[in-house]
Order: sequence, then structure tokens, then C-alpha cells
Amino acid sequence: QIRYFNQVCGCCRLVFNKGLELQNQAYKNKTKRPNSFTLNKFITKWKRSEYPFLNDVQCFTLQEEFRNLDKAWSAYFRRLAEGCDPKKAGKPKFKSKYGDSKSFSIKGIFKVESNRIMIPKAQHGPQVGWIKIKEKGYLPVDAFIKHATVSEHAGKWYISLLVEEDIPFIPPAQGPAIGLDVGVASGNLIVTSDGVHYPNPQPLKHLQRKRARLQRQFDRQHYTGKKEISSRNKKSKGSPKSKNAIKTKAKLAKVNHRISCIRKSNAHVITSQVVYGKAPSRIGIESLNVAGMLKNHHLAKSISDAGLGELLRQVQYKAAWNGSLVFQANQWYPSTKTCSNCGHIQNMSLSTRTYNCPECGFQCDRDENAARNLAALAERGIQMELTDITKDMWESYLNVQMSGVTNMFDLTTVCRLSKLERDQVLFIMDNYDKLTKLYTEEQTV
Repeated sequence: QIRYFNQVCGCCRLVFNKGLELQNQAYKNKTKRPNSFTLNKFITKWKRSEYPFLNDVQCFTLQEEFRNLDKAWSAYFRRLAEGCDPKKAGKPKFKSKYGDSKSFSIKGIFKVESNRIMIPKAQHGPQVGWIKIKEKGYLPVDAFIKHATVSEHAGKWYISLLVEEDIPFIPPAQGPAIGLDVGVASGNLIVTSDGVHYPNPQPLKHLQRKRARLQRQFDRQHYTGKKEISSRNKKSKGSPKSKNAIKTKAKLAKVNHRISCIRKSNAHVITSQVVYGKAPSRIGIESLNVAGMLKNHHLAKSISDAGLGELLRQVQYKAAWNGSLVFQANQWYPSTKTCSNCGHIQNMSLSTRTYNCPECGFQCDRDENAARNLAALAERGIQMELTDITKDMWESYLNVQMSGVTNMFDLTTVCRLSKLERDQVLFIMDNYDKLTKLYTEEQTV
């Protein structure tokens, strides 16, 4: 099965590179670039002449590579139109056998059980048979599967299914509002407004020595000549120089994958306990500029090790599934400097871990005080007037609601479909009954 997966990935890489070669040639000759529909005709031609082994792969799998190529070109030209530097706009590049991740998509009739899955085979391809799954009871058994994506990371193979199902009605959560303060300075990843501290596992810090040793070992095995040693600071191109270098690279990939898995698993545990366990009606979080924070070279490694962006992303989509509203404070909102008891604002250094209010004498942990302020901000909601929501805005929101194409707590999708700002959608959801009464009476008059 692994041999067949590697064969499919190699065929996909070949088709992608051949398609990119044809498009680059057209781009160079200033002619019309062939799209995915035009390139699909070459697959049959290649199967009958140069590459008969492509018959072992499903046709949809090979055509998906051309569709991905179209998406890559569209993203590249969009970034150019936005004024991005052509060298940094992400022009499509040829896939490498060694450097790029392996993945492919497959479509057809799937057979799913609690601990195994059977993927459809190509018309002239081999029968793969039942594939055992390590996580039992995870894949949906009765859902309609549109297509699947098989990918490889550090020697482990994963499968993700795209299923079609009806979105059930999600009632609003009824728990009290909660605030989440994220950070890295105190050793806690998240501190909630009710006083719960979730520690930061710091996987990169604990595996840093092993990772550095493997990197030095791979560096010695990969760069053999004097000319290559002098250019170590540059990005290496091409394949590793020896089989030992390939083995070391696989070990290094496993360490990096373990760091990523620990980070994601910890984020899932924390966000599930906060969102599903507490079931808050409102969640107050900070709008963090993670890219700007990484420019601080004193905290860049700790911030990247914490995975703050992934943590906030999980809070948002799990809140949408649970019926909770997420209120994001402005990144300049002084949640740490403000007293959660009386509202007094004072300057604080990063080394000061306890908040002492000189006005009311309130004393509290620094991060817990910030979380309480975020909870109070979520409880107050968006400060707007009903008249700030025009009738067109109200009807645009109702059109999305009546269409039933998305979960209304998924604010990102609702904003995109209704073309409203996030604060406007939150205010409408918060004052739905008042706005209904306002515009119903206006229509009656």
C-alpha cells in the first residue's frame, strides 16, 4: 500500500511538472496559457505514448494536479495585482522528489468502517485493499464522501475526507462570558477569567538539542565539497548527496513533526476544554499581530513555539460549532494595564507579574486581570446604535441566514457572504430581536 501511494505521488508530481512546463513555455512565448481543461487532454496522450504507467492512477487524481496549478497561477497574479514583489509573489515552481510533501486526491465509491477504509482503484490500476486506520471510530461511516486526500508527513500517511451533510441548527450557548489571555512570558499559554491556568508545553525547547544535533549531522553529510561548505548559509537545492543524508533528513522530519503534533494536540485539548467544557455564550480574546510579534528577536522563538495563531483559529471555529460569539479586542486595547475592578489604567513592565491597583487596592495575577477585562468586553458587546445598521445591511444578513449555506456562528463565512464587517455581524446577532422589531414596524408603516 505504501509503495502504491508513493507511486501515485510520483505520477502526480510528473503530471504537475509537465503541465507547469507547458504553461511556462506559453508564458515565455507570450501566448495564451493553457488552463486545466486544455491540459487534461495531454493525460490521455501521455498514457498512450511516453508514460503508460499513468494508467495505474485514477484520472481524477491526475486532473486535480492541473486544477491545483490553476489555483497557484491565480494566487500568483492576484498578489502581483496587489503590488507584491514578483520575487515574493509565489510563482508556481516545479515539484521536487525530496523537498516537497507528498499528497494526492482521489474520488469514487469509498467503503468506510470503524477501523479501516477501502479507497476506489483506477480502471487499470492495482487493488489496494482495506487500509487500516490507527484512530478507530474517527471517520464518518454513513456520510456521503465526495473525495479524499491522502498525504504523507514524516513517514506517516494520513487521509482526510470531504463529506456532504446537512448543517444542523446550533442553539446559542448559555454559559457565562469568559475571557482568554494568551501569552508566553509567564509559562502559561492561556489564562481564563475564572482563574484557570493552562501551561505551555514548549515542545521546541525540549527537543531543541536533538533537533540541532540532527541538523548538524545532515549538514555534514549533505555538504561534502569545499565549494559547497562555503555556501552553507544559502538555501540548498537539489537532492541529498548520500543515502545517509536521506536517512538523517527523515529523522529530522520526524522530530519536526513531533514538535508540530505536540503543539497542535495541546491547542486542541485547551480549546476543547474552554469552548465545549465551559460552553460560554461569549468569548473575549485579543487580536494578536503574530507576524509583528515575531519581529521581536528576544521572544520570536517562544512565540513561534507557542503557536498562538493556531490557538486562536481553533477557538474561533470551535466557538462557531458550539454556538458561542467571539469578540476580538483591538490589539491596542489595554487589557493588561486596566484594573478589572475599578477601570484604572497604569503602565506595567513585562517583569511585573502581579497587578496592584493604587486606586482601589485590588490585587490579582497580571494575566488573570487581563482575562477578566476581555470577559467584560465580551459581555458589553459591540457599542453601536440600532440606526447604524441600515435596512440593506439587515436584509443582506437575512439573505445569508435564509439561504442556509453556512453556520451563522461562523463569522468569517457570514461576513464574506453578506459583505458586512465583523463588528456589524456581531451587533446584529446581539440585537436580533430589536432589529427585527425595528424593520418590521417600519415596513408595516
